[in-house]
Parts: sequence; structure tokens; C-alpha cells
Amino acid sequence: MTLEEFKEYYEINGRLPNGQKEIKQGWNYQYKKYLKKQKKKDDWVEAREKAYRRNPNGEQFFNALTDQEYNFYSNLYGIFATLDPCHIIGKGECPKKELMNNPDNILVAPRYFHSYIDTFKNPFTQEHELITKEQREQIWIRFIGQEMWDELQELKRS
Repeated sequence: MTLEEFKEYYEINGRLPNGQKEIKQGWNYQYKKYLKKQKKKDDWVEAREKAYRRNPNGEQFFNALTDQEYNFYSNLYGIFATLDPCHIIGKGECPKKELMNNPDNILVAPRYFHSYIDTFKNPFTQEHELITKEQREQIWIRFIGQEMWDELQELKRS
């Protein structure tokens, strides 16, 4: 979207593409801010799409499960069965934006797993007891392998 299209959007809709209704710090500032945010979204969409193309049905996740875990996870339904792009190195753990948009840092897995692993709860038990950072790391290594884990850790540090 060009600056002219950005202004035209505002004139037609009475708001900016991000939903903001007022121009607070001038057109150029608002436009640059919009482009920066849009680039972030575009980068995330691209990384997510690459992760889904590489692993469209969550095979990497499902193939690492025990038979009992597989039976449980394959019988989920509704929103819990939805396959999510899960950040392995979470947004809060890593200041590097490049890692957030790296498809190697994304595992396609059920939302049920995603919600528990993100909150440091065991995604494989009925009690969902709290797990340590080390236990959580071991779960990730189980799905992506030690080599990929080490590569992501190196990217996080560099």
C-alpha cells in the first residue's frame, strides 16, 4: 500500500487500516508505523505457511508420540484438535525477531498441546502438573531432535 492509498483508505473508511481513527503524529509517521507492523505480520505469515507446508498434518508431532499419547491426541475434537504453529523458542524467551519468524522454530501441533507447553504444564498427563524449564526442553527435543534444538539455541544466543 502506498502513502496515497493509505490516505485514501482513511478518507473512505474514516479510520486507518490498523483501526485507528485519528492521525496523531502526521501521515508519514503513521504510514511508516503501519508498514513496519505490516512487515512483521507478513514475515510471520510466511514463516507459518512454510511450517505448514513442511508439516501440514502435524506428522512431526504425531510421529514422536507413544501409542497411548497418539490415541489421546488423535481423538481430540473441536478447537483442541486445531493444529497451531507453536514457537519452540517462545517470543518471551528470545529478543531476536528473526527467530520468531524462522520456520525451524515452529512445530505444527494440536492447540491442546500448545496451550499446555506454553504455560509449563505437562501436556501428556490428566493432571497437567507444572513442569520445569528442563522438562519442557526435553519435550521439545523429543519432537525436533537434539541437533535442531542446539541450532535454535545457537541462533538465540547469536
